Formats: sequence, structure tokens, C-alpha cells
Amino acid sequence: MRMLRPFPLLAVIVLTLAPPTHAQTFTTDDPVIRAMWRVGVEESKTEELAHVLMDRIGPRLAGSTNLDQAQDWLLETYGAWGVAARREQVGEWM
Repeated sequence: MRMLRPFPLLAVIVLTLAPPTHAQTFTTDDPVIRAMWRVGVEESKTEELAHVLMDRIGPRLAGSTNLDQAQDWLLETYGAWGVAARREQVGEWM
């Protein structure tokens, strides 16, 4: 006789009895918090920026061409956003 494993039944019970989570809802009507949420979640550029740096440009080791490409891209991106930025010389390694 084959014995039933309790895990599937336990998983169903836990999922049906678990209290609803409130992590994705607002517990306040504060307009500042709602605006911060909208900008952070709905208007985020994080995925797009990370894609360029990690997938298109790649590793950025000091002195590498990828570092130069990343710095050029960053200056161009900041310039398009109206953010003043410049390349700084940080010194040389011995």
C-alpha cells in the first residue's frame, strides 16, 4: 500500500489559511508616501539602467575600455537628465 506524503496537503492548508499580506497596499493616505511609491515603482528606471551597465557594457575594471564606455555613457545619460557631471582623475596605482 502506497502512503500519501503530507507535504502537498500541508501546503494547501497553509496557503488557504494564511492571512492576507498588506505589503503591497497603502496603510496611509499621505500624498507624499503615495508620490514616493508611484515614482519608485511605476516610474523606476533601475531595470533599464542596470541592463545597459551589466548586459551591454559589462565588467568595469579600473583602466579597462569598459570602464571608459561606462563613464561616457553615464556622462551622456546625466547630461540628458540635466545633471551636471564630470570625469574626475583619482590617481595612479603603484
